Amino acid sequence: MKLRDLQRHLRAHGATIARDRGNHTIWTLSSHTAPVPRHREIAPAIAIAICKQLGIPQATQPALIAAAGVRCSRPMSAAEPPLP
Repeated sequence: MKLRDLQRHLRAHGATIARDRGNHTIWTLSSHTAPVPRHREIAPAIAIAICKQLGIPQATQPALIAAAGVRCSRPMSAAEPPLP
């Protein structure tokens, strides 16, 4: 997932930047905080962990969820193989 897509998702759910120093940007939402690395690409598992730490819904990209090995409740199309 691109960093800008993750940032857009966090902002859409009300998260704000608390600090922007060092190797990570610290995002906050209410009393929850999460460090976000400053890389162009964020690993799917990291993006999901950041969303969990802030208490917001996961990004809705099926490829992101499937790559992290997380089962989702959306219906599968006939062309998609089932998750292991």
